[in-house]
This record gives sequence, C-alpha cells and structure tokens, in this order.
Amino acid sequence: MPDATGRLRTDPRDRFADPEVCLRLDDEFAQLPKESASRQGHMQKALYRHGNTTTAIFAFDAGSGIDQHAVEGESIIHVINGKMNVTTTEREYVLGPNDLLLLDPGVPHDLKAIEPTRMLMTFVRENE
Repeated sequence: MPDATGRLRTDPRDRFADPEVCLRLDDEFAQLPKESASRQGHMQKALYRHGNTTTAIFAFDAGSGIDQHAVEGESIIHVINGKMNVTTTEREYVLGPNDLLLLDPGVPHDLKAIEPTRMLMTFVRENE
C-alpha cells in the first residue's frame, strides 16, 4: 500500500539507516508481490545499499530475464532456488540452487530464468 508520498516501500534513507540489519530472505521474497507489479516477468528489491555495495533480491517468472548489460563493478549472482541461464560473451552458465557466479567489472551478461527463480545479487561498484 503506498504511503502519503506514493512510495510502496520505506524510504531508502530510513531502510538503510541502521548499522546492523538481519533480514529473512523468505520474508523479503514474500513481500515482493505485494509491493510491486512484475516488470518484464521479474521483480526486485534492494535489501542493502551502502557506499559502493548494493545487495538485491530478484524473483523471475519462467522465461523472463534481463537483457544483456554490464555492471561497473563486481557482480555476485547467487541462485537461491530455481534454474537460470546466465550468458556472457565467453560462455553460458546454467545456475541452480546455491550456485554462485562471480563476474568482473564490465563483463556483459544476460539472465534468463529456465523456471521460476529466486536470486540474490550483490554489486560492488568501483571507486569513483
């Protein structure tokens, strides 16, 4: 339900203000459908954003994904459940539960869910 300003979530300045936060991923994923409509078959939410680091959850419908892109920093892709293809210019990876893929800065990649998939992604941007 939107707040008085129309936001669906707590303002990030408040959400990321505490110096220590314990999150239950199942609870965070359960809130996704209530918070936002599916965008191109997937939903996402930043769980942590501080300095150069962002950690976010993604929930993909089968067949949905994110077109080729590159991140200006390291990317850590952790599939929690489901199955997903991640294609780089060098190879294609099929990731399943508890698989982790580490990508250097600037590596072009796309993601496509083979089946409904939940993923945790951490980005560590290069110093500016």
